[in-house]
Amino acid sequence: MSIFSINDNSSYSSILSQAKASKESKENSKISFANAFLKQNASKLNEIQSANSQTLIKSEVLNSGSNSTLDTNYGLFSEFQNTVHTLKYKQADISTSTNTAYGYSVDKDGYMGSDFNKAAGLPEDFKIHKSTLDEIYSFNTSFKEHTANDLGVSNYYTNIDMADTIRQYYSKFNQIINHSFGNSNKTSFSVEDLNSLPKGYSIHNTDFKFMFQNLDSQTITNFYNTQERYNEAEQLGMFGHINIGLQPLNFTPQSMQTQNLDENSAKYTFNPDMSVYPQNEDGSYSKEALFMSFLKSTGALPRENSATLNPTAKFYAEAMLKESFEGSLA
Repeated sequence: MSIFSINDNSSYSSILSQAKASKESKENSKISFANAFLKQNASKLNEIQSANSQTLIKSEVLNSGSNSTLDTNYGLFSEFQNTVHTLKYKQADISTSTNTAYGYSVDKDGYMGSDFNKAAGLPEDFKIHKSTLDEIYSFNTSFKEHTANDLGVSNYYTNIDMADTIRQYYSKFNQIINHSFGNSNKTSFSVEDLNSLPKGYSIHNTDFKFMFQNLDSQTITNFYNTQERYNEAEQLGMFGHINIGLQPLNFTPQSMQTQNLDENSAKYTFNPDMSVYPQNEDGSYSKEALFMSFLKSTGALPRENSATLNPTAKFYAEAMLKESFEGSLA
């Protein structure tokens, strides 16, 4: 039986209306803050843009006699970085590789090589497809597109370290698998196994930051093994105005399918191609497919140490952090 009972529909509707109004007010506040931020920090932003232009000109001069595309200001991947990764993981078997992506080898079927797996903390035989990393980049670029446009920059992020992003999420995912089965090395999952997985969990941040929370600093404090228990915790947080760090999970068979979305929804939804993670011959699901479901649940957002912000966006984010603690800008 739920620890909450909502018998007054009118009161419940009122709560929902207030929540909706509060959300709209917050969105309008963000827009107003962005406009005020740009107006009040115009000189500082001009300095940043001027410094960026000088850095880019210097980079072009330095690179005029070579094929390197290294940009030390923006952290873009380059041929030099690809070479470093290859040398660092020279023991990795990349004999079947036909290409590179994000600084790592890609095999002939489009799956990331063992050098990527090693950097991302994945099992050597784990198969993560390049298209998944492309979707992470595309989703996060689109997700911050409006903010980037408001700030007058082409991209909110200048670099997303895919290996570290995957590493942080896979570490949390493995904790869930180990909780449910007592064995994080389990690689195939029946429908019954899927049903036994938790419907969500709570986390405690040991190193709270305004954004880009590093998953390594988050401790899972509670698993909710049934939907009822998760719903009760959600209601507790909502009506008690308590942040208990809830994260919903969806490991249903439907979550391991590519969604058919309209153009606008597709732009703001992490929706990896699931055809590259097919079911096993016995009808069970692979660990890779489950990991994709986990990424869908969490949103696959960049994390601290795995993302570099455009200097203007970073300045804006820091101002937002200051404003959130000190009130509106003076």
